[in-house]
Amino acid sequence: FGGYKFFASDNDVVFLFENRKDNFAGLDGPAHLFGTLWASQNTDFRTIVADRSYKYLYNDGPFTVNRFLELFVKTIGMVNSSMIAESARWGTLFGGSWTRNNQFYAEVKRMLDTYIPNRTNYVRQHFQEQGYLPSVFPPTINPRSGKIAYGGNVNFTSQRGYTMYYTLDGTDPRQSGGSISPLALNRSSQFSITITEPITIKVRCKSGNTWSAIDVVTYYPLMNKCELCGKIKITEIMYNPGDPGVEFIEIKNVGNSVANLIGTRVEGVQFEFSVDENSHYFNAFNLGLGTTLGNFSLASLNPGQFYVITYSPLEFKTIYNLTASNKFFG
Repeated sequence: FGGYKFFASDNDVVFLFENRKDNFAGLDGPAHLFGTLWASQNTDFRTIVADRSYKYLYNDGPFTVNRFLELFVKTIGMVNSSMIAESARWGTLFGGSWTRNNQFYAEVKRMLDTYIPNRTNYVRQHFQEQGYLPSVFPPTINPRSGKIAYGGNVNFTSQRGYTMYYTLDGTDPRQSGGSISPLALNRSSQFSITITEPITIKVRCKSGNTWSAIDVVTYYPLMNKCELCGKIKITEIMYNPGDPGVEFIEIKNVGNSVANLIGTRVEGVQFEFSVDENSHYFNAFNLGLGTTLGNFSLASLNPGQFYVITYSPLEFKTIYNLTASNKFFG
């Protein structure tokens, strides 16, 4: 709700050449703030730049080739029809006759065939030259985030034998100023972590005083669903009320141990205890309830714990003065 908001103008010029390289530090306008901060050599700011650059340019980030293609094709589908009116409005401004089926589709083809397949590598190279991406890279991680067999191993391999620092509690292994967090564990060359519960691992490599960008991976172990038999029960249903908004299903762990629910679906409605972060973390504030449930996860239910899904969390709150755990569809 505060701070700066920047709106790009004529940012389409970046699509003219796939090998275009700009020195942000030398530009006026909002980019001048970036240049000033970068020139200050503040290590925390430079680490933030490295973290964001690595996140977007590697490991299926939005600027990797396949994700870039996916987003571009989706956007073209959104504006395809409107380009007819757009070309009618502007198509003769510079002489000639520019149309969707000719000039616009030709540009789309160039983007798909040439620009997008090559742009990511040019940006990576440029960011390394400018120092936005450090020479020290995070370790390779196999497998990446997502569902994993209960008791499965995640393997971490350091590039060039750099020391790896990692945490299992969601904190950064690097402290502000560049020191090593007292909560960080360290390994060299290669190590594995056995996954038996939902976990987020944050890892960096370090060589001398140089930290790599951070890599963040989250895993959800899949348990044999027979282990849930007799443990998870539907304890209450409000079925087909006069107001469909207050329809709800109450689920309870009646067992004596934690129940891992990842991959479990509730039949009859559209709801899955999913590894999708937007599905298994409920933020009541985003639904207008004015509060949050904190770090409440659908990954597991403790003994005696309830979980309530409803068609309309807002109406559920109004009618029952209770906060639902999540929303179902269908």
